[in-house]
Amino acid sequence: MSPPSRPPDRPFAGDPLAAEYAATLESRASLVGDVRSRNEFLLQAAHVWELQVGEPQRALIAYERVLEAMPLHEEALAATERLCWELGRWERLATIYQLVIDEVVDPTTRLALYRRKAQVQEDKLGDAEAAFESLKMALVEDVRHDETALELGRVALLAEQRDELVSYCVNLPKEVADEETKVATFVKLGRWFLGMEQPEWASACLNQVLEMRPDHTGALRTLETAYRSQQQWEGLRHLLTRLSTVAKDPGDKKEALLALGELFEKQMGDLSQASESYRWALQIDQLCVVATMGLRRTSQT
Repeated sequence: MSPPSRPPDRPFAGDPLAAEYAATLESRASLVGDVRSRNEFLLQAAHVWELQVGEPQRALIAYERVLEAMPLHEEALAATERLCWELGRWERLATIYQLVIDEVVDPTTRLALYRRKAQVQEDKLGDAEAAFESLKMALVEDVRHDETALELGRVALLAEQRDELVSYCVNLPKEVADEETKVATFVKLGRWFLGMEQPEWASACLNQVLEMRPDHTGALRTLETAYRSQQQWEGLRHLLTRLSTVAKDPGDKKEALLALGELFEKQMGDLSQASESYRWALQIDQLCVVATMGLRRTSQT
């Protein structure tokens, strides 16, 4: 995240009369009942504190008072965000983001604010668990938002929250996530974790897909890679058996049987089962050289 743009130079920094004037504006704001008029006094005070007196801390206080009354005030929010960056007020900035989120209705805006909050929590506060919680809320706003889903997976890995991640995705609110969306989210995360060389996490996500869609060939193929990298041969045997059963395309079915034959032959040492798998592959494609050679090897006893 890049810091917000800086304001103009403070040409009259340190002017004692300007400080007195800013304090007077704040006092007037406290006496005004109308919110808009009070905010006008506070904005003027903030400008004077920052640009003429040279006290951005006092300007930040004035802007925050505006946001307390009107959390969606664009000028005050932009200035507060900028000054928090300048002064390193990271906890305060995260709090401000939540204050605004609580008032915003638009899901796209809420998602963006949750993501900004999460970045501050992770990058500036070093709190991966808090960032994980913020990204969970962001994903609820739009469960099909790819960047948020992958960010959630990355931060979950950082915060060691695999079980919490899986539980969260399983229990995505029904009103915002149908089964198809949950499946897509798990597949996305599973492939991402596999690319990050985290096969155990990938397996946890992809197995959730198979509980909902036992014949999801994409999940089965990706899980095959995860099991191979973990050398989970028994799990791979069950998976390839399932894949050879649910595959609708003859070519896919043959490839699953060939992989199963190779697994029995080279990893599990079961030549009888290997022969059977190669034989079934030949029934699909009688000219398959790999199956023919495999059957010859495993039949020689």
